[in-house]
Amino acid sequence: MSQFKFVNSNRGKAGIIFQNYFYPERKTLKSCEVIFMCPKKNCHASIKIDENRRTVLEIRGEHTYLKLTKSEIEKHEIKNTIKRKATEKISMRPKKIIRKAISNADHLIINDIFNYRQIIYRKRREVLPKSYDEAISQLMSSQETLVTFKK
Repeated sequence: MSQFKFVNSNRGKAGIIFQNYFYPERKTLKSCEVIFMCPKKNCHASIKIDENRRTVLEIRGEHTYLKLTKSEIEKHEIKNTIKRKATEKISMRPKKIIRKAISNADHLIINDIFNYRQIIYRKRREVLPKSYDEAISQLMSSQETLVTFKK
């Protein structure tokens, strides 16, 4: 059947974009097939893909709203890239992360860049230590692991 693209949802769960609609993963069946359902409240569209996550086996229901535009899909992908890099590369400046992520983007406005910067700060706040004592304890634990590797 048609092609689909794997992406993460806004909350970091697995999802796919199929025929310009977003489907978050709902459940895995005993046969290892995966069900993806539309997240909209009044929409009951769903798709089933095989255990290797390569082909669509079944499409159920019709969507009750418009398809995602190319710019919305592009913004979603950029947002997920920025979230991932914000936690993986903590020493990299937010401006550099954003610049790399939007280098090939076509449909951006100034507010999008502001939102991306806020996403980086929010994600890093989850990872970085909350207090002085917590920072010291993290440093001490990292020094202990360094000492053990030297021996």
